[in-house]
Amino acid sequence: METIRLGNDEFILFIRKNQKDGGKASKTKNNHLGSSIWKFIEQKALGNKVSDKSIPCKWNPIDCNDEGLGLPKTATQFNIEICMLPKLYDFLYKLSQE
Repeated sequence: METIRLGNDEFILFIRKNQKDGGKASKTKNNHLGSSIWKFIEQKALGNKVSDKSIPCKWNPIDCNDEGLGLPKTATQFNIEICMLPKLYDFLYKLSQE
């Protein structure tokens, strides 16, 4: 199977772009979202962490991380089986709609 490297920054961006105003996701800090995402990847998406260290995100950190509720400054990276991406993004969408 082929894998792709993606990071929690991309997953959190997806959640933030799709979250319901005033919903649970809009009040959930990035570190809690990241933890939920990692558990899902590890248990159901055939993925693993590239490293235990987070790496800096490429976007402008001045506009990020407003008390952990915006976009993250750093993010854990994962290797994920490509065939599992639909399942992962379904999970991310459900998180965004809570």
